[in-house]
Amino acid sequence: AVVSTQSTGYTTATNVTITLECEVDSPTKLELGWYEIFDDSFDYIEPDTLVFNNVTNVTHTMLNLEISTTDNRGTFICGIDENEYSKDFVTVDVLGMHYNFSGVIVGDTNDVVALECSLDYNKDLQTPQIVWFENGNPITEGINADLSPNKTSYVSILTIQVTEDKLKKNYSCKGTYNQSGFDETNILNSENDTL
Repeated sequence: AVVSTQSTGYTTATNVTITLECEVDSPTKLELGWYEIFDDSFDYIEPDTLVFNNVTNVTHTMLNLEISTTDNRGTFICGIDENEYSKDFVTVDVLGMHYNFSGVIVGDTNDVVALECSLDYNKDLQTPQIVWFENGNPITEGINADLSPNKTSYVSILTIQVTEDKLKKNYSCKGTYNQSGFDETNILNSENDTL
């Protein structure tokens, strides 16, 4: 039996569900399932559907993966059992924040401080949006955003003239791939860093 997958790679943002599909030609229904690969071990994942078509003699399976954080990226393989797998691995790459500022600024009065946030970029997805906050309130002034020279990330820089008042405020940035507007439910989660 030859196990085949529908696709060998996905690049996606967070807060979506993607479907992995594979099938095998067989005269009877086979227990076709998915495995996630960790180093040298394969962890079985129960598929969402397992259907046998007795007209075409094909067993077809689907696995719905909820992508909530960048931790959901991984490598998967479809197989009948521990000895018979598809020849192709399916990689799931999740785009996310790889620099996320959150904290108070450090500097002396009258210094100019630049805070930077960046978000993975993929030309096949909508242009991401990065929003800056001061004490939890969105701000729009002093921001310069553009693609990085190598076009792999979308970078937003917030420039602040330091005052006594601004040293006491908290600044943060959050990113989304929702082009229709900033949506709190579509924020990419990330570790917080400070400059």
